[in-house]
Amino acid sequence: MQKNKFKQKSGKMVTIPDISSKFKTISGTNQRVSLGDCLDVLPSLEEKSIDLFVTSPPYNIDIEYRTYQDNKSSEEYLSCLYDVFYEAKRTLKDDGSLLSTGISK
Repeated sequence: MQKNKFKQKSGKMVTIPDISSKFKTISGTNQRVSLGDCLDVLPSLEEKSIDLFVTSPPYNIDIEYRTYQDNKSSEEYLSCLYDVFYEAKRTLKDDGSLLSTGISK
């Protein structure tokens, strides 16, 4: 069963408040959770090494963020998304899963 694959393998659930650094190893397992900009984190990971890739790309609708310009040209925005999903494909295991949030108008 694909649903709750992480919990089945590790027997543990992780929530964002539990993550205090770029990588967090879950005690007693071989599971690691990372939190950060994927373009900073993913290049350090081996090919086909992750089970689950979760991303929430910016929507490019001119929201004011402290560290990100959310009003890029369409070309810049699509180029950034390409880079993200290229790294997702490179690092996901063959049976890995990808979850991406989005917005519809």
